[in-house]
Amino acid sequence: MDTPQTPRFAWWKRLLILTVTIVAVVSIYRRLDLGTLAAVLRRTDAAWFAGAMLLYGLLIVAAIGRLHLALRLTDSVVHLTVTARSVIIGHFFSVTLFGAGVGDVARSILYARWYGFRFPIIYASAKLDRLMGFLGLWLLVGATLAFGAAEGAFSGGAMSLNFQVPEVWKWLAGGTVVVLAAAVFFSNEAFRVGVRHFLEAMIEGARRLVRWPRVAAGGILLGMIVQAGLCFVIAVCLRAVAQEPLNWLKLLWLFPFIHMLSALPFTVAGLGLREAAAITLLGLYGIPKEEAAAAALLTLVVAASWAAIGGLILWRERVVLRRADGQPAAETISVVMPVLNEAGELPETLRRLRGLPEVLEIIVVDGGSADDSVRVAEKAGCRVLRSPAGRGRQLRLGAG
Repeated sequence: MDTPQTPRFAWWKRLLILTVTIVAVVSIYRRLDLGTLAAVLRRTDAAWFAGAMLLYGLLIVAAIGRLHLALRLTDSVVHLTVTARSVIIGHFFSVTLFGAGVGDVARSILYARWYGFRFPIIYASAKLDRLMGFLGLWLLVGATLAFGAAEGAFSGGAMSLNFQVPEVWKWLAGGTVVVLAAAVFFSNEAFRVGVRHFLEAMIEGARRLVRWPRVAAGGILLGMIVQAGLCFVIAVCLRAVAQEPLNWLKLLWLFPFIHMLSALPFTVAGLGLREAAAITLLGLYGIPKEEAAAAALLTLVVAASWAAIGGLILWRERVVLRRADGQPAAETISVVMPVLNEAGELPETLRRLRGLPEVLEIIVVDGGSADDSVRVAEKAGCRVLRSPAGRGRQLRLGAG
């Protein structure tokens, strides 16, 4: 069986991350004037903070498009609304399960279990999604560094960071990772099989990226948009608390690095790391540390708010599935599909539905598509109805 059980995280790992988080938070905030920090937070500009919330929602839309492309590359698309729910639920997992990597695993498990796919295939889609995001991030880093250089952001000896890791520690850390990875790999047959399936799906997906450069370019562009959105959320939160005018063109290159450092899976939701990165890097240009810390806290609130929405969607999905499990299965069913400009996804969705023996008929209710959705549905032998746009109206018409 390819799909693993719900992941369980050892108590000592959770305890370690919580301990690191507490140490990081205490070490950062003990250096701040908490009264000044509270005053900075009280003067937060509500309009700019609302803008940060809206911007985060828009970047989630871009993330939905990116994951949808990755799922198409591994032939595991169900529907755009399914992808949307998966992305928001995945964000909830990333915030609550200590990082995007673990969040990808949890989201892939649920997607595979709920929609009947093999876990390694879905996990490979998640990795392709991350790959496109990673490439987009480094395009963004290059662009912002070039912008900063053009604006003289690196002149005047402002850069003073020079952290050096002793060579012995580099070798020790690298060797430890290799030994642990080898021990896990060679001691677990299920893990080996899963890794093999994962690599096969990744290789096939990479081939498709090469074969379909438009899809690859679109995914990387969406990845860059998502990463830019995450960085601009930090910038907007800084604008919400800053008292003095800021030279944004000089500061622009800092935000990708603050984002990357806060995304490291060492603390809960980046607590402590985000503040440390913001205080250190923004401090290079004279921004008060209390303002930098306040911007980091507001960024956390924005991310956690959207994660809460993901948690509610996950709860609703579980309730719906639990109710469905308690009902006797019908021998045959009629499927009602509300569509609007979905000619690209419709053939694959219809093909999968036709493969289910319980499906007696498929009723496609079109909400006024401007593309070939109706023609595709009619060609596939579906019963086609027309309705004003609106999922509720379309579903009611189809059910009636």
